[in-house]
This record gives sequence, structure tokens and C-alpha cells, in this order.
Amino acid sequence: MGKLISLKEYAKMHNRTPVTVRKLVERGRLNATLVGRTYVIDSDTPYPEDARIKNGKYINWRNKNQDKEAKTET
Repeated sequence: MGKLISLKEYAKMHNRTPVTVRKLVERGRLNATLVGRTYVIDSDTPYPEDARIKNGKYINWRNKNQDKEAKTET
């Protein structure tokens, strides 16, 4: 276990903004402890991976659904 550092320091270590790191904590993707009004986090905690879907599976998904609906109506 590393030392506890503030979210601001953790964000600087990982080249992120403190707001982004705070949002990750609030969404439960990053573990931190609230001490008074300041979140502290273990300095050894890895930054979470990007959870967005990037494989292209959902490109133009709205248009595909509209095409299916149009075919079933005719």
C-alpha cells in the first residue's frame, strides 16, 4: 500500500483533471476515502481503463433500427 494523496495530486500523476477523477470516484469506478472535505486515494491505485465502446458496433445504430421498422411496416 502506497501513501495516501489528494485527488488533485493523483490527477496530476495521471495527466487528468481533478474534476474527471472526482467524477470517477462518485461513479464508483475509482476507490477513494473522504477525509473531511477532501478525497484521498492510495498512490498505487491504477487509473481505470476507458469504459466506452470503441469497436464500432453501435455506429449508425439508430438508422439501422429505423430501417428494420420500415421493412416490417410494409
